[in-house]
Amino acid sequence: GDVARWFSEQQLRKVHDAAALVAGTLSRDVPIVGAGSGRWQIRRLAERMERSYVDFADIIPADDTVRGQASSAAPASAVALLAGYPS
Repeated sequence: GDVARWFSEQQLRKVHDAAALVAGTLSRDVPIVGAGSGRWQIRRLAERMERSYVDFADIIPADDTVRGQASSAAPASAVALLAGYPS
């Protein structure tokens, strides 16, 4: 209920503050891409920042039956791949 909404808003505010620092240098037509299990929150961020939103599930070459699952796992997969690269 109210407590969950409060926590959701606090999380979104922190992400918004960080995104505003990064997005300030980008053209206004650059979309925000959402991936991971919290991408619904990133959609809210895009609305708040008045930017278009693209769901990672819509741009990956995957079968329709697994797109959502692949998008949810994308951040963890990216971190695993980055961890495997030598610095």
